[in-house]
Amino acid sequence: TLHFNVQVGTSPLTPQVELVRSSAVFAGSPNFTGTALSSSGSATVVATGLRDQKTYHWQARVVDNAGNASDWVAFGGLNSSTYDLGVDQTPPSRPIISSSTNPDQNRWYNTSVEQLSWISHDQGSGVAGYSFVLERQAHVIPPGNTVAQHGARISNLGNGTWYVALRSVDHAGNWSPTATYRLQLDRQPAHLTWLSPAHFTFNPYHGPTTVRFRVDKNASTQLALYRVGAIRPVARYDFPSLHAGQVVSITWSGKNHHGKYVRRGYYFFSATLTDHANNLSRLNVGGIVVRPMKPQTAPSGTAVFPDGGKRIIVSLGKQTLYAYDGSHLVLQTFVTTGNPRLPTPIGHYSVMQRISLFEF
Repeated sequence: TLHFNVQVGTSPLTPQVELVRSSAVFAGSPNFTGTALSSSGSATVVATGLRDQKTYHWQARVVDNAGNASDWVAFGGLNSSTYDLGVDQTPPSRPIISSSTNPDQNRWYNTSVEQLSWISHDQGSGVAGYSFVLERQAHVIPPGNTVAQHGARISNLGNGTWYVALRSVDHAGNWSPTATYRLQLDRQPAHLTWLSPAHFTFNPYHGPTTVRFRVDKNASTQLALYRVGAIRPVARYDFPSLHAGQVVSITWSGKNHHGKYVRRGYYFFSATLTDHANNLSRLNVGGIVVRPMKPQTAPSGTAVFPDGGKRIIVSLGKQTLYAYDGSHLVLQTFVTTGNPRLPTPIGHYSVMQRISLFEF
């Protein structure tokens, strides 16, 4: 629709327009005519049949009822080298969105500020601006308020999955399809719960000890066992992929990397957890007081330990009872089984006391 002002005298005037491709020269012949005006005002002429992605220029005049015509007046002026109007019915391309802080839509990140960039192309009237919203689910968004910039910095988003929905609009009012970009945010580090005693004493000559723990989310977990004051660990345990709630057991023989028993002292685990968003968690757990004490061999052939506490050993072959407090022999006495297949040896014995239930 074309508009121009007309001054009307005593006779009605009919507006006429010649509209041709911007590359063509005016021929001086109208190809569109509007409704006659009986008073001064704005004339309206509707031009039809225009083609998409083409540009035009136009000139206007008026004629009276007798066929007398005014001079042609070009919209852009006689010496204009540009087009007066263009037809753009093609929407811009779907925007392409990228992120320097969250480059992979399938990965999780622990970033606090998300940097986004986008671009769209329009070969007709050109891109005029962009409209975007943040949402929890990906949806097609309606046209909205636009911004001219080609990116945004977004902060203070909560943990979880977010979608940036974006559309571009050209200068002719055509809107592009909706583009979406997924942001997956997780800033909560994994936590390890120690399931064994916080502190206990361990004699590696007794045999290995086992401790347990669990993690509250999927994480790669490493535990290093240190002696207090040492720079290097005596043992390492790597778990590349633990699942949330999974209970893990670690068995330690009390030996170092070279297969030798470690020195006496206080030991602890240094735990490092890394989750899917690269959140890092470090903590020290599990105090172990290591007291290596070699066993002694009792006359019965049984191993007894200095830290073994009170223990009663009965040798059927020797028909002898041994009472030990640690590795210290508290009492040794002959005993009889009363078993016909294992009779008391022939001899003379002095019975000092008769005890049916021996305790010490």
